[in-house]
Amino acid sequence: MSKEFYEDMWHKIKDLKQPFVGEVSNKKKDGSECWQELHISPILDQSGEIRFFIAIEPDITDRKTKDQFREEFLSLGGHQLRNPLTAISWTLDLLFKRGELTQAQQKALGDVYKHNKNLCNLIDDLLVLSRVEKGDTQTEVVSLDSEIEGIIAMTKKRFPALSLFFEKKGDTFSIRTNKSLSHQIFSNIILNAAEYSYKKA
Repeated sequence: MSKEFYEDMWHKIKDLKQPFVGEVSNKKKDGSECWQELHISPILDQSGEIRFFIAIEPDITDRKTKDQFREEFLSLGGHQLRNPLTAISWTLDLLFKRGELTQAQQKALGDVYKHNKNLCNLIDDLLVLSRVEKGDTQTEVVSLDSEIEGIIAMTKKRFPALSLFFEKKGDTFSIRTNKSLSHQIFSNIILNAAEYSYKKA
């Protein structure tokens, strides 16, 4: 592990006299690599001074391997599935708007569109889960009103028959958040509202 890892560990158990919990990459006696979950607690005497430490170090190699496999599967599988599902969704949109379909055909395509949309939402959730587990949630100052205006402009192009309005109070509204995740949240809300409104029109 890094020098900073051990500095933080010793600072917590020796200086702060608090329990430490972490995960360490280690090597067994045979030279094979392994992962251990580290639990170290200082044992204090009556005057509050450290007498000794007690530690528990269970082997978590199997769990770490499974976690890594799950993360790679979520990320790779999600990205590989997202593009074709989006293409299917756009194709169905075009068929609904431009195709001369019978009621039976419209109903069949509507069912396909609904199931495809559910899969798209599932893939989006998997990708978000993957990013969160990787710690890929850096924040920045985001102009929320500009993001929403951009999403509405995109939605208007996709659903030209709908009238969409966005009313804001003040010049701007900025928050510190993860830009891509916040964009995805508002995109889902606005696009879902537009899709259901379009179907009712």
